[in-house]
Amino acid sequence: MQRALEMRRARILQEFRDEIMRIDMIASGARAVADDTRRNDELKAKENAKKMTATGKAPRKCFCF
Repeated sequence: MQRALEMRRARILQEFRDEIMRIDMIASGARAVADDTRRNDELKAKENAKKMTATGKAPRKCFCF
């Protein structure tokens, strides 16, 4: 009986660890995507700042559909 409980406990603990690892992998992927998005947004802002500094005017954007 005691052996069966230990085996069950070990199996459940391993399932818990596997689930935590899976969640960590998903989170790291989402973190990477967020970092890429942030980097791209910063690059766009710096490019717009350079254009504004060079021309003295804000870049125009067309909102035509």
